[in-house]
Amino acid sequence: MAKSFPNTGATVGLAADRTALTSPFAGMQFYETDTKKLFIYNGSIWNLISIVPNVSQTFFYGTGGNTANLPATSTLVKPATVVNNIGSAYNSTTGLFTAPVDGLYLVNANVSTYSSGTDIPAMTFNLQLNSSSYATGYSFIKYISTGTHTNVRINTLVPMSATNTLSFYVTCSQTPPYYGGTDFMVLLLNSIPS
Repeated sequence: MAKSFPNTGATVGLAADRTALTSPFAGMQFYETDTKKLFIYNGSIWNLISIVPNVSQTFFYGTGGNTANLPATSTLVKPATVVNNIGSAYNSTTGLFTAPVDGLYLVNANVSTYSSGTDIPAMTFNLQLNSSSYATGYSFIKYISTGTHTNVRINTLVPMSATNTLSFYVTCSQTPPYYGGTDFMVLLLNSIPS
C-alpha cells in the first residue's frame, strides 16, 4: 500500500500502487519500492526521474514544528517527529543530515505558518549545505482571516560528498507569526562510486 508524505509531494509504494492512483497531481513524486524507480507526474503523464538502487539505505522524513513562533533572525528548524531515518543520516539533536556516501540527494522541505490578524510581509526558508546557503524560498502572507496559512517549499537536487551536511533555517520579518509546522524529506537517489 502506498504511503504519502504530506506537504512534500512524495509518495512511496509498489508500481501497482502508482498505476492505481486515481487523482495524481502535477509535481507529485512517486518512488516504486519494487522497481526502484522514481517518477514525477507532470499533470498528464508520469516521467521517470531516476532508477534509485540505494534508496533503502538513506531516507529521512520528519514532520511537525519544534517552536511555537517563527524567529525574527535566521534560526535552525527541526521536525518535532522523525518518522523515518533509514541509514541514520539525520541527527535529531543537531538538526543535521549528514551524507553517508557521495551521491545525488533529493530534498523536499516545507515550512508553514498562519496569521493571527496581521500581514506577514516576508518569510525566508533556507537550505544550507555545509553551513552555506544552497537554496532559498520566500513567502508573503496577506491577512484575510484568522488562520490564514502560507507555505514555503524547497524542492531541489543536491550533489553531496560523504560527510557533507544539510540543515534548514527560517526567518520571519514580523512577530508574532504563529508556526504551522514543517515537513522535511531527504532521499539518496544514487551513489557515486569512489
